[in-house]
Amino acid sequence: MVMSPKERKKAERERRARESRSMPDSSYPYLTEPFFAWRERTEGNGDWDSATFHLDAAGITPPEFLDDSGPDWMKEYPEADEPDGYSPYTGRAGSIGRIEAYLEHMIAASANIAVIINRYKREQLNARIKELEQSNLGDQQAKKKAFDDIVHLRKMLDHLDRMTAERFSVWELKGI
Repeated sequence: MVMSPKERKKAERERRARESRSMPDSSYPYLTEPFFAWRERTEGNGDWDSATFHLDAAGITPPEFLDDSGPDWMKEYPEADEPDGYSPYTGRAGSIGRIEAYLEHMIAASANIAVIINRYKREQLNARIKELEQSNLGDQQAKKKAFDDIVHLRKMLDHLDRMTAERFSVWELKGI
């Protein structure tokens, strides 16, 4: 089957993304001080305390970096169990690879939790709209209030269609 230029471009982007996932970070050969030692020496330039505060506030135990062990210690499943043989630990090494894998998992978990919260709110707001639409309101003022509430609820649903644009400092340097 012949692919359109748009389909070919999409397939090319997906292929490149798959290839880059397993590449080692281009900066690794130049990182002479292990991440765990740098973090201990600098306290992460103050940002480590802030990060651990937010993790603690979320009830998440912050990771400890007592040595330069890589992310493989976090593995629960063999790579063969991952789709397409992909593992988030491939191409990662040492304590820097461990914190990179940790960050990748935190971002993925946050995205999944955002979807869950979004679905919950949509379901609840749609249920309220349905209740208001099916309610038998004889009073003109009650009908106006219900109509205003439905407009407000639909506005909130429209807002839930949006995506956030969180910005992070770049941490991966693959294929450079």
